[in-house]
Amino acid sequence: MDTEKCKILLSIIKNGKMSAAAEELGYTPAGISRAVEAMETSAGFRILRRGKKGVSLTREGEALLPMVRELAYWGERYEQEVRKLCGLDTGSIAVGTSYPKYYPWLTKVIGGFHERYPGISVEICSGTSRELADKMSERELDFAVISRRDGSFRSVTVREDELVALLPPEHPMANEKSVPAEIFEREPYIEIHTGQETDNSHCFESRGISPNIKFSTPDSFVAWRMVKAGLGVTLVNRVISEELGAGVACVPLGPPEKAEICAILPERELISPAAESFAAYAANYIEELKKL
Repeated sequence: MDTEKCKILLSIIKNGKMSAAAEELGYTPAGISRAVEAMETSAGFRILRRGKKGVSLTREGEALLPMVRELAYWGERYEQEVRKLCGLDTGSIAVGTSYPKYYPWLTKVIGGFHERYPGISVEICSGTSRELADKMSERELDFAVISRRDGSFRSVTVREDELVALLPPEHPMANEKSVPAEIFEREPYIEIHTGQETDNSHCFESRGISPNIKFSTPDSFVAWRMVKAGLGVTLVNRVISEELGAGVACVPLGPPEKAEICAILPERELISPAAESFAAYAANYIEELKKL
């Protein structure tokens, strides 16, 4: 299969619309449509489902997706290797972090890298640690700073973090040195990233805690505002609490709950030339990252 068509399909899936994929890849909408039609004709079935709200994969398309990703990855890898052998540093990489605290560091590294390698484009991704770890395993990401997760990639520890409870300032335990995790069973709990694998969910599972969930949000800042308003209590990583404002009590758990924060990158045998260049450049700033 033409790896360029695989790249087109992945862009359509990511953007949800053919027109957006055309804009991202520099094609005309008609060119994108022809590429998809060619793929579907070759396959003998529909790969995409068209609708008023955009496009999505059919059941058959979902089954093909892992192979499409694999082909697109090796197609891009081939092109980068060829250009490198010709003395050209070009290509594209995707980097990200699940923690706002590390964006200044990441943007500093990206800025310096872009000056040295102007031919390599950089996409910045966001998401939970699990989401970014999955992207790395699926070869959709080339570098990220996340909490430790299992996956097909390498990890470099940058910080041993801890989980802390956020309590309203007038809470009776606001001035304590630590609080028991059982507090989240007794009091209204504001859940962050409902139903997802998080450091919070790991903590509760390991301690046999069933939190008293009364509110939920995908945003730590919103959870902080809700705690500040006295609506309940929540649990966050220390590295997240450092980026939130004042007005709430930030108290460690007792006994402590640790979370390891890591920089992750592809396996050595799978890393692309562009990603390898970025990893080598970022390595110069890892010690700086560890001090944040």
